[in-house]
Amino acid sequence: IPALGVPADELTQIHGWRESDGSAPLAALARRLEPDGQVRTPGPMLPAGARWLSLRASSALGVDVTADLRDSRGTIRQVAFGTAGAGPASLRAPVPPGRWELEAFELDEPTGLEITNGHQNGENTGAATQAQARVTLGPLQALGAAGRPVATTDLAGWRAVGAAAPTREQSGRGVAVITFLASGTPGVVRPAQPSDTHPVPVLADLQTAAAAGPGGRLALTVDGLPVSAQVVGTLRRFPTVGDDATGFIVADQSTLSSALDAQLPGQGRPDELWISTASSAPLRAALRVGSFAGLSSSFRADVADQLRSAPVATGVLGTAIAAAAVSAALSVLGLLTALLGGARDERVERDLEAQGIGPRALRAELRARLMLASVLGVCVGLAIAIAVTGLAVETVRAAGAAAAPQPPLVTVIPWAQLAAWAIGAISVLALVGRAATRTFIASGPARKSPPAVLDQRGGSLREGVTQ
Repeated sequence: IPALGVPADELTQIHGWRESDGSAPLAALARRLEPDGQVRTPGPMLPAGARWLSLRASSALGVDVTADLRDSRGTIRQVAFGTAGAGPASLRAPVPPGRWELEAFELDEPTGLEITNGHQNGENTGAATQAQARVTLGPLQALGAAGRPVATTDLAGWRAVGAAAPTREQSGRGVAVITFLASGTPGVVRPAQPSDTHPVPVLADLQTAAAAGPGGRLALTVDGLPVSAQVVGTLRRFPTVGDDATGFIVADQSTLSSALDAQLPGQGRPDELWISTASSAPLRAALRVGSFAGLSSSFRADVADQLRSAPVATGVLGTAIAAAAVSAALSVLGLLTALLGGARDERVERDLEAQGIGPRALRAELRARLMLASVLGVCVGLAIAIAVTGLAVETVRAAGAAAAPQPPLVTVIPWAQLAAWAIGAISVLALVGRAATRTFIASGPARKSPPAVLDQRGGSLREGVTQ
């Protein structure tokens, strides 16, 4: 299954998460991945004046010895000592220019022996042929330009992993005694590392987490190397992991890298770079020239554009936009017609004028009615928009009925956009209403009620306006 190392403090910055994806909030899961202390114990630094490394070594079986040197950027540089034979001998290797840390020694069977064993194991129907030998390493001396020792390193407490295993034999001062198994894989001798005793905290999918042992312990094989892990949380999915993956493991990048380097130096080097940038144009240009041209790249914006330009997406979006435009035009036309046009009730205005209400008050009353109708109409429109959003998702889901989308589609209501559109629509209607009322109701003094007249037929006093 895919094993990903991501900086724990940057986990929440990855796009594409949902709140329901994790067994806990993503920030809490990220904190569980953070290491409690140092994740790597550095090896001894070679003195600045070191020009040669001298290693006392012996092996019952010819074994090639290589030193893994690490620079300040984490790059591994290998220098070969040669082959250790049956008799104790001092092997030398040159020190490259610069400052270097001695990270580990690698033990390999000579190329000829490796080919012979591979040939025999390929033809042998029985168990694989594997030879083992007792190997002693140490002490190690760093020599200056004059050939004199400038530093000595004690290897007695170093650990053996891979094809190398520790022995119960008491070693001499500064000497590591190990057993090397000629299995086609290298043996590594290096300082004790935190991963020797502390498992790597990981997040796993539900199926992988269910296979964990007591305490969430998992025995993983990452890039062919064993890693002891402990499940501290679960995720339903992880961005960038394909649908065809049977599961996944997510760990802190520095912790996982150190655990892999402890098994084979250089194996924990990151091979992917995720970049967040406000403008992708300079990044695209940089990836087309020089040594970067050989890298494969993928941009999230390109993936999003492909999804937006898919036929089903453009069809649904175009239909929704057309319906919104037509409904908006009809609603504005109907509202203005009802309040300001042919459907306008002028009798109410005449009654108000008869009571001494002037044009300014009439305009204010009409604007209040217009605003009330606008707010009610916009609220109804928002309800329809929410319903249409759900229908659009169902349409896209039905279009992909042949293959269920992963992750499953969910309805996301764009509340912020809807609120912005609602405020904008109400503001526009208010401005239009203000201009329209100013046009339809001209400024001028309020019309006074006509004088009262005496109705001789009934002997009662009636308002002339009523007549």
